[in-house]
Amino acid sequence: MGTVKGSVFHTDEFAGYNDVQSHGKHVPINHQETFGVGAAHINGIEGFWSSVKRLYRHVHGVEPGNLPLYLAEYGFRHNHRGEHLRTFLYNRLVAQ
Repeated sequence: MGTVKGSVFHTDEFAGYNDVQSHGKHVPINHQETFGVGAAHINGIEGFWSSVKRLYRHVHGVEPGNLPLYLAEYGFRHNHRGEHLRTFLYNRLVAQ
């Protein structure tokens, strides 16, 4: 699983996020000053992780080697949550 060229990462100022700049643009937000500036906020990713944890809680953990696959699956579900799955898949197959 990789990043798309031009990716932008909105994070807080936790030092653990410093390396994301090697994968795209990094926009850190100082929460002592503000919780966000326009689209630069972390509420979206916090909500995403909350949903991922809730969805996979029933499996009592995930093998580390399988985590990228689980995240890719949930990322797909999250990004297409407003679409009808069968229609989406049919349209993708027909476009091939």
